[in-house]
Amino acid sequence: MTQTTDFSISDLVFRLETPWPVAVTGNFKNFTGGSGQPDWTVTFQEVDELPDTPGEEVFRNYFLAVYGSEGGYLRRYHSHTDLDRPYAVTDCDWDSGTVRVRYLGGDWDRFTGSTGCFAHIGFEELLIGRGRLILHASLVDSPFGGILFSGASGVGKSTQGELWKRYEGSRVINGDRPILYRGAKGWLACGSPYAGSSDYHVNASVPIAAVVMLEQDDACSIRRLPTADAFRNLYAGTVMNSWNAAYMDAACDLLTDLSGSVPVYHLRCTPDRAAVETVKAVLRGVM
Repeated sequence: MTQTTDFSISDLVFRLETPWPVAVTGNFKNFTGGSGQPDWTVTFQEVDELPDTPGEEVFRNYFLAVYGSEGGYLRRYHSHTDLDRPYAVTDCDWDSGTVRVRYLGGDWDRFTGSTGCFAHIGFEELLIGRGRLILHASLVDSPFGGILFSGASGVGKSTQGELWKRYEGSRVINGDRPILYRGAKGWLACGSPYAGSSDYHVNASVPIAAVVMLEQDDACSIRRLPTADAFRNLYAGTVMNSWNAAYMDAACDLLTDLSGSVPVYHLRCTPDRAAVETVKAVLRGVM
């Protein structure tokens, strides 16, 4: 009997159809449920043999290889602890909103939890197909609106989020990978099940007041980035599938809109209240 489990993420409904009950892991608990027709229907099918991989290999990492061309891509998942043995393949259709995951029966336990299921569906590709971006950032809901702190790994994104929580009573919505999209009244930032080590998995969305690109320094200063520089900084922090031309075109279109619509700042900062006050001062000036 097919089991159906719905998740609502960034105002999209993802429906998983599986031969077994999906255990909802902690980071997905705030995202269960959904209403209306699903935006994506993901079907998991047990097979005796995996299909052949079409075209050339265009990407590989420790557990995933991608094959195909602009006509369509197939993701093949392999066990890095078992001589790269393939155990599942995934393909998706943006137009119909369907995803198919075919897996070998002996490996069904890789998909029993929601985290395992979503790890095999090409989540970032499904988001792009519905006009959404993943940005490496910490997202807070502040008195000014949503503020995204972004920058290189280890620059202090989570630290700045915690400072706003401590000194301004702001709510940290996500600490690592919020989702961004343009709504009817402007750009929104949303929580996601992926928050790194921060453990902030709030299912909420807020209008974006600003994106703040961070750089550590001994003193605080802030400047607004020109649109071209804003685009480059946002591009560097966005999850990309560089092997997929359609993905890249859609992502660049979204980033062009975002960088021209939302103020993006470069903040040289210390890990203390001075950074909060510096950002507050500039936001007061533009509100």
